[in-house]
Amino acid sequence: MARALLAAILAAALPAAGGPAGAAASAPLVVGLLLPPDEREAASIRHGAQAAVEEVSEAGGGVVRIAERGKRGAWGSDASEAALLVMDDGAVGLIAPTGGAASHLVLQVSGRTALPVVSLCPDASVTRASIPWMVRVAPSTLDEARAIFGGVPATRWLAFVPTGRAGREASSDLAAAAAAERSGRRSIMQAVAGEDGAISDAAVRKALSSAGPEAVLLWLPPAAAGRLARSLRTAGFKGPIAGPSRLASGAFAAEAGPFADGVVVPGIDPEAGSGSFGSRYRRLFGTDPDPAAALAHDAVLLLVRAVRRSESSVSTASFVTGEPLRGATGLLVFDRHGDRLVQLPLWRYRSGHLARL
Repeated sequence: MARALLAAILAAALPAAGGPAGAAASAPLVVGLLLPPDEREAASIRHGAQAAVEEVSEAGGGVVRIAERGKRGAWGSDASEAALLVMDDGAVGLIAPTGGAASHLVLQVSGRTALPVVSLCPDASVTRASIPWMVRVAPSTLDEARAIFGGVPATRWLAFVPTGRAGREASSDLAAAAAAERSGRRSIMQAVAGEDGAISDAAVRKALSSAGPEAVLLWLPPAAAGRLARSLRTAGFKGPIAGPSRLASGAFAAEAGPFADGVVVPGIDPEAGSGSFGSRYRRLFGTDPDPAAALAHDAVLLLVRAVRRSESSVSTASFVTGEPLRGATGLLVFDRHGDRLVQLPLWRYRSGHLARL
């Protein structure tokens, strides 16, 4: 049923999806944002996109509107929602969420409609889909893991990942990064956490005892990773703890409390919130932005510039033509596959704040 609905929607959408870049610069530009109900960072992503809309307007970049969709349903519902963003909402570019399954379904829609996509998903498989008009604004799990392995002196790692597809993708990318680091001298032992990242203190102690790791990776959503960091230290683990850049957030720090100290994260710029984007975000939403918000903000800026500047179809090259674009997460530069080219310095929590390692 979901496949049939998707096919019908795409068939209707195709005639209207051929040349959004030809519209006048003053015409409203619709950015489609897919946010499935299980997207844990939905509020941050939504707010980051809204902050970008205001920024574009104030800079004289024309009228931009965010169209958001996402609902519970059978497998394939996300693809139908993404197609409706094109057909019903008139989106001329799409933002794919952090989840791998939903992101790949958005790419299916993009492949049929030739609309540009900016992905927030860190899975290496996203850019391997070979969609020529998409880029990934988030650093990949491979890049983040390589940064950690290159800066933390440990060879035996225990990785906590979610269940399901997200955990499988993370495990595959972490293993690939470990194998590539110093001719495979890194080893990864996997301990699967619950769907929401939950794992009991007894299970934590058992995993530590059986694996005997020198260091631990928390490849989980921020709040779940914060709880697990607390459990690890309470269980007596004294070795290095590290995780992806998404842990550079208030949600992680709040859950971990004093046990956040010493946790290492790679980051494009965890201090992005100190600039104009941070000031705007705090004024609009009364809180500090996290990495998900900053990445969503930059995704909107990328799509707006690519569509406004392109005279015909948008390609990967459209995202990098002209002067390099500087966003809330730093300079936005991509290779021919759509992967972001970025340096990832390591940061460490000290007294609840991040300091350069």
